[in-house]
Amino acid sequence: MTTAHQAPGETRPGGRTARTRRAVLDAVFEELGEDGFATLTMERVAQRSGVHLATLYRRWRSVDKIVCELLTDMSSGVPLPDTGTLPGDLRALAHGIARFYGAARARGLIEAVVAAAARDPRPRPRCGTSSTSGWSSPGRWWCAPSSAANCPRTPTPRP
Repeated sequence: MTTAHQAPGETRPGGRTARTRRAVLDAVFEELGEDGFATLTMERVAQRSGVHLATLYRRWRSVDKIVCELLTDMSSGVPLPDTGTLPGDLRALAHGIARFYGAARARGLIEAVVAAAARDPRPRPRCGTSSTSGWSSPGRWWCAPSSAANCPRTPTPRP
């Protein structure tokens, strides 16, 4: 009997894991909107989300990692345009990113990302975890931990 080992957060996509993840990301987003990154702690996230503190540390290990997952989750809503021309695609992508980062509720998230980057300014591209390494969504490539030793330090755009 063989059982495939799944990474944390990949099991039960519609079950308890998904509900826990959503509750935590929603709690972090609300905390950032109300009080900013300076007061964001794992204890506050646990209290607001209703998720046990041990679960937070086991799954994310730090507030920075939760913030990165939140950014990845939110930025996945920025569409990757296909206007038929490269200049048109770049313009449309820039407008989409500007709308995303220009939203008033994103201010706390942006502050958190800058603070997390200041603690560890080295970019961490996503490599070896999907067929769309690199620019799978704006903001995602630098938050995801590198999973390949020979991973390039700059993202490679998809064709």
